[in-house]
Amino acid sequence: METPRWSHWRLMPQVELWEAVALSCSIDPGSGPGFQRLFDFRNTLQSDTLSKFNSRLDIAEAHLLQGSLPAISRSDRRSQLCMAIVSLPLFAKWTQTTFSTDVPQEFSELAASAPMQEGIATPMQWPWGNHDTEGLRNLAAAAERFWKNYDSTDPTTAPTNQQVIDWLKAKGVATRTAEVIASILRADGLPTGPRR
Repeated sequence: METPRWSHWRLMPQVELWEAVALSCSIDPGSGPGFQRLFDFRNTLQSDTLSKFNSRLDIAEAHLLQGSLPAISRSDRRSQLCMAIVSLPLFAKWTQTTFSTDVPQEFSELAASAPMQEGIATPMQWPWGNHDTEGLRNLAAAAERFWKNYDSTDPTTAPTNQQVIDWLKAKGVATRTAEVIASILRADGLPTGPRR
C-alpha cells in the first residue's frame, strides 16, 4: 500500500470517485482504467484499511445520489457509481466537512482550489450554456482526462483513440458512443499509429 504521489494527483483535476476516496484515506490508487483496477486495489488493502475505504466509498456514493456531492459524469447504475468522475478539488472540499480532520493535509490545498459560484461549488462550466446530457458529460470528462495536457508539438502527449474508448467503456458508455467521442476529441492532423 503506497502513500499518494501528490505531485501527480495535484495535476489530475478529475478522477474516478473511488480514486478520490482512496486518496482521502492516504492511499495511492495507482493508474489505469476500469473495474479490474478497483478490484486489484481492494485486494492489496489490509482489513482495517479496506473497511475504512469501503465505508467512505459507501458514504460518497450516497452523497452522489443525493446531489450533495457533485459529479461531472456518472452512470445511472448503482453498481457503477464508484466509477463516477468527480472534481478532485470539490471532493477534497466535501471531505473536509464530511470526514472532518481525518483527511490528508494535501486535501486542504486541493480544496482551496475548488471553483465557487454564488457560494456553491460547481464541477463544470459548459461552453454550450445550460444544456446538459450524459453524452456531453462523458465527452467533457474524456477531454479533461486525456487531452488537457496535449502538446501539438509533441505527438507522444496524445492518447490513442483506443485508450479513450477503453476508458469510456469501463464507465458504461456504449462502444459506438465511445468511438464517436474519441474521434471527436482526436486532434486534427495527428498521425495514426503508436506514439513514440
